Amino acid sequence: VGYLTLFNLKKNTPASKQYPTTTHKEQNTVRLQAYERLVLFLERIHPDSLLIRHTHMEHTAQQLQVVLISTIRQEFEYNFSQQIYISEAAWGIIKSAKDELVTIINTVGTELKDGNALMLSEKILDSYRENYDKDFIQEALHFLRNEARLLQNT
Repeated sequence: VGYLTLFNLKKNTPASKQYPTTTHKEQNTVRLQAYERLVLFLERIHPDSLLIRHTHMEHTAQQLQVVLISTIRQEFEYNFSQQIYISEAAWGIIKSAKDELVTIINTVGTELKDGNALMLSEKILDSYRENYDKDFIQEALHFLRNEARLLQNT
């Protein structure tokens, strides 16, 4: 009886009363916050920032590699839900930047099995700067900032 009463109550309640609506301004605020969080994510995984926070002299290259990959994945997973608030193109660029950085770290880490953390850090930075015509994280940041500006103007 309780279930049928609840069902009939919901059935007779207008949709506008069932789900609160948000204004365009409120939606934009939430979307802008998603862009802010994803900009912060990209800034945090940029090799310059990431390596400063995680390179410790007592680590081996393999230990640092594990820490870096784990950190990137945790940061990404923490921000995973933000994809519903941004464009598919923006999410694709973020995901691609993350994947490219993980590839660099894994490639360099595989090549440098018997090194220390400092050696791995230097090799990652060298590879990041030498093997890419453009800084793909900076490009992703630029893309996000442009989309956020467009959103602010609506």
